[in-house]
Amino acid sequence: GTPRSSRGAMACGDEDGADLAAAFPPLFEVSAHTPALLRGPTSRSSWLIPGRVLCGDRSTVEEQDGPKRLARAGVTAVACLQTRQELRDAAVDYRLRFTEAVGTGVARFLRLGIPDQQTASDDAVEGFVRAVWDAAAAGAVVY
Repeated sequence: GTPRSSRGAMACGDEDGADLAAAFPPLFEVSAHTPALLRGPTSRSSWLIPGRVLCGDRSTVEEQDGPKRLARAGVTAVACLQTRQELRDAAVDYRLRFTEAVGTGVARFLRLGIPDQQTASDDAVEGFVRAVWDAAAAGAVVY
């Protein structure tokens, strides 16, 4: 079954945690080289899991060359926390730019729309985390 804590959120450490963790690079020792290891391909991005999960802000995917820089870093999926309305109101359709940079058959988009100043339900967050985890475990590099 899915690893769970007492609140129903995912947790690592029980029987499935080892199988899931095997899909990711091993943890590394923190050293003087750690900042360079975690530095992302843009000025507003950092590796959460080096080579697998990259975090950053929306401006990176909206910049003219942002999607191309993400693609050069191997990113194939974007995890988005914006609502449908926020995506409609955006000045730039980053999904189109990202798809052009990565390729139509490659680009994936994962979304959990959370309105500003609000939170999502535990079940919604668990489903989103699972989708991001599954995508990364299957070989996607997620931004």
